[in-house]
Amino acid sequence: MHANQTYLKLLVDHGDLMKRENAELIASRLPNYAEIWSRFIGNDGYCRRMPLVGATEAQENQQRELGELVYTGLESALCINRLREKYSGGHTFPKPLTEDVYLDVINDHFVAYSHVGRIRDVLNKAASAVKPVLYDAEKTTMKAWGNRFEGLYDERCIVVHCRKVPWSFIEDSGQIEFLFPKLADTDASQTVKWSGKETWENASPESMDAFGIILEDLTETVLKNFNISLGMILGFAKECFGDLRVVFPDHSSKSAFAAIPGARSDYVASTNNSTAASGVVSFPSGRR
Repeated sequence: MHANQTYLKLLVDHGDLMKRENAELIASRLPNYAEIWSRFIGNDGYCRRMPLVGATEAQENQQRELGELVYTGLESALCINRLREKYSGGHTFPKPLTEDVYLDVINDHFVAYSHVGRIRDVLNKAASAVKPVLYDAEKTTMKAWGNRFEGLYDERCIVVHCRKVPWSFIEDSGQIEFLFPKLADTDASQTVKWSGKETWENASPESMDAFGIILEDLTETVLKNFNISLGMILGFAKECFGDLRVVFPDHSSKSAFAAIPGARSDYVASTNNSTAASGVVSFPSGRR
């Protein structure tokens, strides 16, 4: 069976609800995430990571850190993809533009780039969790290791910390267009970009792109760079854990979401050998 099909089956059979609903996307676009999860994290069916048999206490701590951090990054990548889907397919806006739509667009624009920053940060933490030498002795400076989100992070800082990126509403077409920071992977000949230092009066309508197209380009860049960065972390994890692997249970997953506290009467009845996965805190019925 092809590796992607193996990952797809494991995600469908043993992933939490988020993984099951997005199994095809993860297996096809984020195979390095799928391999990290299927090799080193797993899910016992109750939102808990599987044990790495034979792992030392230090390796168990590294496994926990790795699982929680890459899961957090996956959430953000999927949230960005949902925004892409929301504005895809020639999405048009009402005429005249209402305050609700205006603020929704501002919020979605901001949220997309906030998720970019979150992915960049958790990737750095995940890499250092399984390869501690990436940090200097004082734990203050991290060595470059191949995080593909550094360029995107610069754009995130423009969106999040500078004055609002200029945009316009084209009534004839019902489109919203932004003067957007240049994506890290775009053609170097594209010189027009918003740095946050210019004023709105300097913005040129000819340099703007439709919001849906911007989110499409951003999502594709995020998925590609997330997978490449995870490939580096996968290599670090193989060095860290060696031949240690998780073994999935025979039954399919009973879990809902791996990072939402929930009341489950069957939680305490399950084996105590597995530990909480990806930020899950589950309690017996009646206790939150």
